Formats: sequence, structure tokens, C-alpha cells
Amino acid sequence: MINDTILKSYLNNFSENFSCTTDDESQQFEKFVNYIVFSRQYINKITPEVVESVSIGGGQDAGFDGIGIIVNGTLIQNVEQYDYFLKNGHSLNISFIFIQSKARPHFKASEVGNFYFGVCNFFNENSDIEENSTIKKFREIKEKIYNNALNFDGNPKIYMYYATVGEWKSPADIIAREKKCIEALNNKKIFSQVNCQFIDAEKLKVWFQELKRKNVKQILFKDKVALPDISDVNQSFIGSLPMGEFITMITDSDGNLQKTLFEDNVRHFQGGNKVNKEIEATLKNKEQDALPIFNNGITIITKKLEQIGNNLKLTDFQIVNGCQSAHIFFK
Repeated sequence: MINDTILKSYLNNFSENFSCTTDDESQQFEKFVNYIVFSRQYINKITPEVVESVSIGGGQDAGFDGIGIIVNGTLIQNVEQYDYFLKNGHSLNISFIFIQSKARPHFKASEVGNFYFGVCNFFNENSDIEENSTIKKFREIKEKIYNNALNFDGNPKIYMYYATVGEWKSPADIIAREKKCIEALNNKKIFSQVNCQFIDAEKLKVWFQELKRKNVKQILFKDKVALPDISDVNQSFIGSLPMGEFITMITDSDGNLQKTLFEDNVRHFQGGNKVNKEIEATLKNKEQDALPIFNNGITIITKKLEQIGNNLKLTDFQIVNGCQSAHIFFK
């Protein structure tokens, strides 16, 4: 049972907007956490249909309440979708996401252990436990992915999230299980990154607030000029700013790339394609100061713009052109 009044109100708000008021509280919480996590990992807007597609539930769920595979910014639901990327010949940037959620005020070591066992088992050639049809579908996609490893833009990343409505205090027995899981997954030599994160009530509230409130960032933008009048545009500028200022603008409270900024972009992140590799190479060599000549820049639109000395304050903004560059700059 959730006793945190604010978190409960957030859950109720989500349940009403995502048509799951008839679910019991634990099911609502599972979908709520899935919504929050995938909103931070996935560029497109998370709809009720997307939440349902990544939510497991039921029996033989391998200890997961949420699972997803993201390829070049697209949430993959079947092997046919993955075949599309293979046929296009692009380098593939792949992330596996696993979530377990408990609407209880504590983190229990045995349940965390079961979650980690399920994740490790998912990447075994044959499962040691019964898996439902949804897990089997994702296992089929996983096998297709690793059977075509030549297309990787680096090995896939894996993200594991365990959420409760309690307070995370880093208990030694759970940390030990986490280290053992990370070691087991790293020993498989099939991941470029293995990430584990425990999410408590306070973290859930912060993340949900970030998703619901308007993006507001203030940046130093000294080297700029105003553009001539443009129809239906109140004001516009072109110029350059320090890379650190740009990174601050596109990251969230945890220092991660804020992927919701790219919802209106003309295309998803394309991974290690030829152009992106050239951008990265320019940043790494001695001629990196030539980047403005080679790069066509970033286009940002904002619903409110305030000029404060040499600073600009942007409210409710989107990056509509420059998704590829932004991802490489962040990397």
C-alpha cells in the first residue's frame, strides 16, 4: 500500500490519463514505473499503448514487470521490426531495459535476487525457468540481435531498474547481489555497459515531475545575433555557445540525456552511421575547432524565450533538428 500522499496523487493522475483506474494498486504502480523509465529512455511520447506493450504482469514473468528493447531510438516489438533496421544497413545502437516494481515500503534482498536471476537467465541460450509468451517474444528478438552482431555500433547496453515506494539506503546484502549480477553479465562479454539502479519514492517523484513540468533551462549565449523578422516567430537568434552550456541544456537532474527533448525531431538517433562517426572523429582529433564549419548546427524551438544579459532562458523547448549531433556531443 502506498502511504506517500504526493506519490499517491501522482499515481492517481497517471492512472486516470492512462486508463488503468480499474487495475489494482500494484498493477497501477508497475505501469506507472514503466511509464517513467521508458519516458527517460525513449525519444517518442509514451502512450497508453506503449505502456501496455512493455508491461509484463501475470505468471511466468521471469521476475520482470517491464521489458523493452530500443534500437536506434525505436522501441522494437517484434522480429520483423528489427529486420527493417538490418535491411537498411545502418549501424545499430541497442539497449535492453528490465524493470521490477513493488508497491511496498522496502527493498527485499530475495526479491532483488530473483529479478537479477531472471535478467541473467534471459541472456542464457536456454531458459532455466518457465517464461510466458511475452518474454519468449523478446527472447526471440534478442537472439536475432546477437545473431547479427556485425551490425552493432558497439555491443548493446543493458539497464536494470528496481523500484519500491520506500527509501533506498544501500543495504549491504542487496549491494552484494547487485555486484554479483553485474559481474555475471559482464562475464558474458556481450554488453558495452551494464547499469543497475534502485528507485525509491523520492526518485520517482522527481522523475515524474521532470516529465510533467515544462523544460526550463538558462544558458550563456553570448556570441549571437538576432535574425531578421520571420513570419509567426516572435524572436530568433543564431550563434555559438560553449559545449558545456549545450550539454547542461540537454541533460536531466541525473546528468543523463533528456530524450523527451527530441520528440519533435525530424528523425531518431541513427547510431554509428557514417555521418555520426565523422562527427565523433572531428570532436576527437586536433582539428575539433573546425566543428562549426562541418556541422550544420542545432535548431531549437521554444514556446517562451527571455533574454537576461548574455543569458537566454528557454521554457518548454524542443530540439527539432540536430538529434544526431546532440547525441554524439553528449557521448
